[in-house]
Amino acid sequence: MDEAAKTGKSIRKARRSFANYKTKMTSLRCPDGTVTASRRAVKKIIYVFYSDLFDSHVYQPTQHLGQDEYIAPPALLSEIRYAIPSMKNCTTPGTEGSNQNI
Repeated sequence: MDEAAKTGKSIRKARRSFANYKTKMTSLRCPDGTVTASRRAVKKIIYVFYSDLFDSHVYQPTQHLGQDEYIAPPALLSEIRYAIPSMKNCTTPGTEGSNQNI
């Protein structure tokens, strides 16, 4: 765009032309620190990276309960049965009482 401005050409056309260029990834750094430009190796690096990124192995601690213990649910069934009929029509639950017709 600098060249277009210096030569008096259209900056708008230069910007549009510049936007049409696509950035290409020509090489990647391997996990061992080397740089590769091989298409097959680049595909493998990308595959391994995103496979590890979206792997769903998340540590969740287990809960060991004693014989007389139980985990209380966040809402009891009786509370839900009471709350649903007591709600006003076309409003959301909460203190602000907003409705769906905003």
